[in-house]
Amino acid sequence: VRHVALRLVDEELPSFRCALGFGCRKWLASFNSAVFVFVGLIALALPGAGLGLLMRFDWGLAVAGAIWPLVLLGAVVLAVLAIGLAAGWPLMVSAVGVERGDSFQAISTGFSYLYQRPIHFAFYSLISFLVALLAFFAAGLFADATTNLAVLATSFGMGHGRTADVVAAVTSGGNDPRWGVQALQFWTDGLRTMLAAFGWGYFWAIAPAIYLLLRQDVDATELDEIVLEEPGEA
Repeated sequence: VRHVALRLVDEELPSFRCALGFGCRKWLASFNSAVFVFVGLIALALPGAGLGLLMRFDWGLAVAGAIWPLVLLGAVVLAVLAIGLAAGWPLMVSAVGVERGDSFQAISTGFSYLYQRPIHFAFYSLISFLVALLAFFAAGLFADATTNLAVLATSFGMGHGRTADVVAAVTSGGNDPRWGVQALQFWTDGLRTMLAAFGWGYFWAIAPAIYLLLRQDVDATELDEIVLEEPGEA
């Protein structure tokens, strides 16, 4: 996220060592931003669970009916937290990468941007999803073409019968004991893993972009403003 944010605003990119050091220092803040919200959800749900135990009895059900409006008010808070966590956790991680703040700052900005500009967030997410479909189609097409062309090139030497036998063995799911077939399966699976990694790479490339756009919409902050030093540094 940090690397992508700096690239988006044309700042000088850190070396791999610096990027790794930033991740080692800030991963806990990113992780805790979602964990703290999740813990808050559990803490707020515990009274409801206790009320549910009372509702096993008829008198407890009557008590629940009398105080149900309070339960609904508490459920509103739970809904706010749950939706904010489900939809806004990438914004929290992006906040840490862009602002270099702590978990609480990430939670505050993530919830603020999500709930102040929900239509903007939905629009940016929709555009990102449509672009993702095209990107995955192109990446999948490239991966399939790579595999098929490799098989086609070697088939000129193997012949049709041997090619059909090898392809059937590779696609059988690892039941063939021949070492060569297993090696071909390993490299084919590696190509599929790279395709999956492309998906994660796209996701974490688009998340800081959406964060920067929402920050501009809510705070009128220029897109190229990235915190380059730790808060409190000279």
